[in-house]
Amino acid sequence: MMHLKDFEDSPLLEKSAYDIVEKDLQERLYILFSEASKQRFGTILILEGWAGSGKGDLLKSITTRLD
Repeated sequence: MMHLKDFEDSPLLEKSAYDIVEKDLQERLYILFSEASKQRFGTILILEGWAGSGKGDLLKSITTRLD
């Protein structure tokens, strides 16, 4: 059986570094979704986590460019 405590934590980022990484990842996701759409592929984005873990905020953040 796997336990959450067995997983390594991601390194913490300063807010300024996070903003840069976030914008880069948003752009990369937009390009991937655009290419999939051009080739008429459907796309499913799955987020998994505990209740109250901020999935809604994350989803808003990463899909900003997709609307």
